[in-house]
Amino acid sequence: MNLKTIIRHFRNKRKESESKRESDFCLLSSVPDFFKAGEVLAHAGGGYQGYSYLNCKEGLEEAIANGYKAFEVDVTITDDGYAVLSHGWSEKMCGRTGMEYKPEEFKEMTRDKFLAQTVRGYTTMDFETLVEDYIKKYPDTYWELDLQKHAPKDAKALIEAVLKAAGRDEAVLDRLLIQVFSPEMHKAIHEVYPFKNYMCFYKKENMSVKEAISFCKEKNIGAVALNRKFATKEMIVDFRKNQIAVLAFTTDKKEKAQELLDWGASIICTNKILPGTLKGLSL
Repeated sequence: MNLKTIIRHFRNKRKESESKRESDFCLLSSVPDFFKAGEVLAHAGGGYQGYSYLNCKEGLEEAIANGYKAFEVDVTITDDGYAVLSHGWSEKMCGRTGMEYKPEEFKEMTRDKFLAQTVRGYTTMDFETLVEDYIKKYPDTYWELDLQKHAPKDAKALIEAVLKAAGRDEAVLDRLLIQVFSPEMHKAIHEVYPFKNYMCFYKKENMSVKEAISFCKEKNIGAVALNRKFATKEMIVDFRKNQIAVLAFTTDKKEKAQELLDWGASIICTNKILPGTLKGLSL
């Protein structure tokens, strides 16, 4: 057997292995289209100028220009009932996002007051702006909504604000991926509006992998979010074998991101890894 024949043999074996790996991880048709939008999604609208957790207009526009089709945004509600893109305005969250903390002024945060603030000097947004200027303008994009672990009652109010901002437009709402932190939160949200796409935020302190799989199957939830810090190959394989897509968050290291994809993760949340630079599984 000459060298060319040996090389051809190993290439064919590798292709067979990759083909088998992809067939082993065939997903349910109920898996959100979000997970077919590429190997990476832009964390908090996209990192910008070396910063993260921004949810700012400038970062989002750069991420779109860089070819991202999937985005994670953090959504919370102001005291006058509007959905805005933010982790919140507590002292801790202001420190994380780069918003100047103003304790007296922030005791009652209105939409107008929020939009007058900046994060690291960049432009804040409300959810209505996101819908009108981005979600509708770019119909091939998908959007994960991180609702910031709101209690079920508060999640209901926030979802009402999201629906109002979106004008209850089904074409918009069907491209949202609603992240839920518990069965109770899912129930509360689903009673307000039966979203097409949900994702279970998996935390091992709250439920086992088996319990998470059972919950997802019972509620026809096609995806879970896993923290890359404790995600294992076995854990990801368990979800994928049960036809549940895996979103792994958050890493800016290509080697770690590729490892997670090789284990079976469907998409990686990142601040700066560009689309087209990783190899994912076919869905």
